[in-house]
Amino acid sequence: MTVTEAPRPVAAAPDRLGSRSRRVDVEALRVLAAILIVTIHATSSSISGPERTGEFDASYWLALVTNEASRCAVPVFFAISGWALLSRSHQADEARWLGGRLTRLLVPLLVWNLIFIGDAWAVAPANGTRLWTTSGGPGDWLLREATAILAGPGTRDHLWFMYYLVALTMVLWLVQVAPRVLVEIRTRWVAGCVAAAVILPYGLAPAFHASVSWDGFGWALGYAVLGYLVFTAKPPSRSLSLALYLGSVAALVVLERLTGYNTWPASYFGPLVLAATIGLIGVLRSISIPGRWQPATLAAAKLTFGVYLVHPLVLDLFRVTIGKSSAPDLLVLVVSWLGAVVLSFALAALWHRARLGRVLG
Repeated sequence: MTVTEAPRPVAAAPDRLGSRSRRVDVEALRVLAAILIVTIHATSSSISGPERTGEFDASYWLALVTNEASRCAVPVFFAISGWALLSRSHQADEARWLGGRLTRLLVPLLVWNLIFIGDAWAVAPANGTRLWTTSGGPGDWLLREATAILAGPGTRDHLWFMYYLVALTMVLWLVQVAPRVLVEIRTRWVAGCVAAAVILPYGLAPAFHASVSWDGFGWALGYAVLGYLVFTAKPPSRSLSLALYLGSVAALVVLERLTGYNTWPASYFGPLVLAATIGLIGVLRSISIPGRWQPATLAAAKLTFGVYLVHPLVLDLFRVTIGKSSAPDLLVLVVSWLGAVVLSFALAALWHRARLGRVLG
């Protein structure tokens, strides 16, 4: 009689932050958050325009509801980052780990800052705008762009997230290595340099009349700590989490109509966005994803960084093409929105396939 060896279980892919296995539910939440961020930027003009003219058609209401339902996307990303950074396993060489992590953030940040400078030149004629006014010139404009790259918030509005993420990585790294600082001389010196890099901009910025992009870092750190607590605590009731999320979104829609688009109810430090964030995490926390969908989920999650960086460029493409057509507003909204999601993921997949992920995110 032959004895057959029992099949070995397939281990989950190790996370880039350490040896911890990737959680499929967290990765699915990461994919959803990326889609929601594209949704915010794809629908914003369909809300602000009608609110100025007072004409509220079907495209306005679709944009309003989906936009408010997506407001917790950035806090969710910070929550995931906080959990990943605080729960990672210690590395033998913490200084080398931090250097590698910051390189993976700063190289794409610099590259995309430069790409969006070129994008501004390309879309300015189509939008009927100039890159500088008569009171300034090319030199003044380039100086402002360089300052935005060095001190934040970047050459495109959405890049502020990256500056916060860099700061978050350094601060939470300091928290992680604090117990080892007293016994490892090299870690002690690196920790001191990192602490200075986090603290000094606040003191130096006023001297250069610059606004540091980390001035609102407190709420980002708060969501990071919240993410660690929520992802490591006992999962809440999924039905209760869903009710919390939908109730918060409904309240955001009502308050948006009362106060105007993108006002205090939709701010990241507001109670409704906080409640929606906790609710959405609770809905997808520990969700069961069929085995055949897990590889695709993990692969898509690796693209979310690139999707976040490229999607404004894709939206610009739709804005100067279908956005200039005579198509109905609802059709323009849906095609631009869904097209931006699909094309952003497709482009990120292409450059990852070409092994350009470390350069383009």
